[in-house]
Amino acid sequence: MFVSPYIRTVTTASGATAVQVVLEEHAGRKTMKHIGSAHDDSELALLKAQAQRFIDGDQLVLDLGLGGEWEASGIGSKGSSAAGEFAEGWGTAGVY
Repeated sequence: MFVSPYIRTVTTASGATAVQVVLEEHAGRKTMKHIGSAHDDSELALLKAQAQRFIDGDQLVLDLGLGGEWEASGIGSKGSSAAGEFAEGWGTAGVY
C-alpha cells in the first residue's frame, strides 16, 4: 500500500531515540530509512529536521509572502459560486 513518507521515532534498547523515515508499507511490513539515534532533545530535533529534508528531497520551501494570515478567495471559497465565476470569466472573454 502506498503511503506518504513520514517520520517515525522509536526508543532503542540503549534508551536512545531512533529517527526513521517510513517510505512504504506493504502487507504489514515497512520499508524504512534510518536517519540516526538521538541521546537528548537537541539531537532529536536535528535528526527530525534531517529526516524532513530527506522526505522533501532537499527541496526549498516556496515562500508566497502570505505571512501565515491569508484568506481564501475565488472559486470554491465561501460566498463564491464556481458556476457564476466560470460564466463571468467566459462573458468577460466575449465567448457568449
